[in-house]
Amino acid sequence: MQLDLAREQLTVLLAQNQEGRVPISQLEQARLDEGERWITMYESETQVMRAKLAILRQTGTLLAAIQAQTSHPTQ
Repeated sequence: MQLDLAREQLTVLLAQNQEGRVPISQLEQARLDEGERWITMYESETQVMRAKLAILRQTGTLLAAIQAQTSHPTQ
């Protein structure tokens, strides 16, 4: 949600900058904010994947899950 908001804000600021209504410094700050939101999203996805792998490892089903994924890669 914060990523979507940052992307929308950047889009608005890009348009306003092209019209000469927003300084480049404000646009660059919006780009930095969007980049930080992307990093946060990727870090969150990585944490979720690591947690899932830890559960599979603890339950002894990691190998079976990997084998199932490689035999049905679209799932």
